[in-house]
Amino acid sequence: MKRVLAVLFLAVFVSAAFPAGTQVIGGDAAVKAARAQADGIVTEIGTDNYKGRFVYDVKILDSSGVFHTIAVSGTDGAIVRHTIKNQSKGSYNLLKLVNITHKQVAAGAEATVPGSIVYDSGLHAKKGKSIFELKLVDDKGYVYEAAIDAMTGTLISMEKDDRFLSYPDVTKDAAEKAALAKISGTILYTRLDKETGTFYYYVNIVSGGTLYKVKVDGHNGVVVGKTP
Repeated sequence: MKRVLAVLFLAVFVSAAFPAGTQVIGGDAAVKAARAQADGIVTEIGTDNYKGRFVYDVKILDSSGVFHTIAVSGTDGAIVRHTIKNQSKGSYNLLKLVNITHKQVAAGAEATVPGSIVYDSGLHAKKGKSIFELKLVDDKGYVYEAAIDAMTGTLISMEKDDRFLSYPDVTKDAAEKAALAKISGTILYTRLDKETGTFYYYVNIVSGGTLYKVKVDGHNGVVVGKTP
């Protein structure tokens, strides 16, 4: 499978919708909170745990070339951490080739694969152009990779991960049910992976303010691991 080496990586959950009353905020709310601290171009959005607390890590490059990394609580939107670092000239120039936002790119890619969400993307400069590379997961857990022109929004390519030409015995819904039986909480997203010929579902769950990744065997539905 073709892969574009990304310079800046981000996990995008801005389009994810969570049930009413859940303890999880969406990526849009996290970006809004981060931008209240530093104005500029959002280059990354990722999910992580910070001192046992589920957070969105939002990276913003401001007009002076300063990189802000802001950790926003994924449960209440509070600012948990804000660090500042000067960026290299190369990364700063890369962003000058971008004419659309990562949110617009994610929405366009998701429209191409019905029922999907973007869970990872990157920005890469190649032959004078900026290209977004995105990873999407559909409603069955299958993974796709897309490349989109960062100036025009044109879809350059969309490929299904060639490891998933066959299918697991266990459905995504059954894997999520097994994961929730182990860790009760709110599911952010679930993706399918294949390791040494075996399918596994990775179910990302927020429980008690902490992000867990629960690994479920795609052939028998047994939970075989979790982090943290």
